[in-house]
This record gives sequence, C-alpha cells and structure tokens, in this order.
Amino acid sequence: VKALGLALELPLPRAWKRGVLAGTGGGRAAAVAYAARRFPGADLRATPRARKPSDGIADALCLAGYGRRLVVGRAAAV
Repeated sequence: VKALGLALELPLPRAWKRGVLAGTGGGRAAAVAYAARRFPGADLRATPRARKPSDGIADALCLAGYGRRLVVGRAAAV
C-alpha cells in the first residue's frame, strides 16, 4: 500500500455500518438488502448450494461500498 502511495484505513464496524446502513435499523437483513440492491450481479450465497445469502459476503460488499464512498468523496473534494 505504501509503495503505491495509498492510505490504509481500518474503519471500525460501527463506523462503516453507520455510514452504509444508516436509517435501515442495521442487522443481517439490512446488510443483505443493501448488498443486493447496490451490487445486483453479486451472488451473496456462501456456496452454490446455499439457500440463504451470506451475511459475511453482504458485510464485505457493504464495506466495499463504504470504501468507495470515502474514495469518491475525496476525489470530489480535490
């Protein structure tokens, strides 16, 4: 990261959840709903045979959305 000139940020879960899931009540269902809406092509199942979406995969996509907001926000401010 340092060699590429990128800053490394390690946001706490409460920070990115507040930023991404604000007004949704939070929780597993909110993360899955956000991920399905924001990343419609993503398969949220942990395995191809899984019947329910994985909250871990949904959380990862929520965190990616939060990071994107940070990067785009910085680029817009420059």
